[in-house]
Amino acid sequence: TSTKDDQPSAGDFECRKDVEIDTYQYTQSMEKIEESHNFEIVKTKIKESQVTFATKSQTSKEELAALALKPGEGESS
Repeated sequence: TSTKDDQPSAGDFECRKDVEIDTYQYTQSMEKIEESHNFEIVKTKIKESQVTFATKSQTSKEELAALALKPGEGESS
């Protein structure tokens, strides 16, 4: 029995896999994305340039990657 331990156990949450974005940018942006887009990142596992996470929204991984990589509006020095 092979268990996919890279899959988050998030019940009914929508799972998104393999978003190829910069992990540092992603982690720095996570809270901002949650606030401004009103969804919750339930579980995150970052391995190299890939991130596995579950959200309550139907946001596509392309959209989320774009959000995560977008510079903080109004917070740039």
